[in-house]
Amino acid sequence: MTNLINRGATALTRLAYAGAAPPGGAKAQAAACNAIRTVLDLAGFRAEADVRPASLRNWTGRRLYDAGAPLEEVARALGHRSLDACAEDIALAWREGAR
Repeated sequence: MTNLINRGATALTRLAYAGAAPPGGAKAQAAACNAIRTVLDLAGFRAEADVRPASLRNWTGRRLYDAGAPLEEVARALGHRSLDACAEDIALAWREGAR
């Protein structure tokens, strides 16, 4: 954050923008991931292999689940079509006998 402030950023400075790519498209997703990666790098997480844009997304999903949101709601929030994929991303062994 200090680096951004030193470059003239304020609390109102946007860290990402919608751009011209269609929402949900690969280009829009790549732009968002690149922006998040830049923020993580500037925050000092460059050397942390387990801290990346997807891990932030999955952490948010797990927080929703732990706060009482049903898995179906978490899946919708993360954009999953599969409950199994959602459970895997949030490190949830939700099927009987799963680890």
